[in-house]
Amino acid sequence: MKIKYFALLFIGFTFSCAPEKQGAFKILPQPQQWEISGNSQLKTADLKYHFNADGISLPPGSDFLSEAKATDDRNQAQLVYAIDTELDLKAEGYLMDIGTDQIQITAKDQAGLIYGLATLEQLMEDAAEQNVYLPKCQIKDFPLLSCHSLGHQTPS
Repeated sequence: MKIKYFALLFIGFTFSCAPEKQGAFKILPQPQQWEISGNSQLKTADLKYHFNADGISLPPGSDFLSEAKATDDRNQAQLVYAIDTELDLKAEGYLMDIGTDQIQITAKDQAGLIYGLATLEQLMEDAAEQNVYLPKCQIKDFPLLSCHSLGHQTPS
């Protein structure tokens, strides 16, 4: 009887101490810098509140966050985002830090915020498909080249 008890206790302890399953995440295009340091405690369904100190609304393309509500309490928010024109990044760049229970996106400009949110959407899709937590990670991304299209006119 004692052996069965200790065997069950050992098995229970082993499974309770097993690390959380880590997902396989892909971001396209690949960010300039991306370091994963483990799992956050955030699943996609946990993103219920977002916060911006300047009152900036979520930009177009962030429909995946339609269930999340704006809050005036930074500590209540799972997503905190800001635009900082003084950020030491090229135009359209952003920094993302997914911590244990909060995501911080700081962008150089509106385009950078849109790109940061697009990256978050990819991570959330991967996490939901694999039923895993979002990765605890830091991302720094910006375009390597500035693209300017030239119009070409043909004579009529």
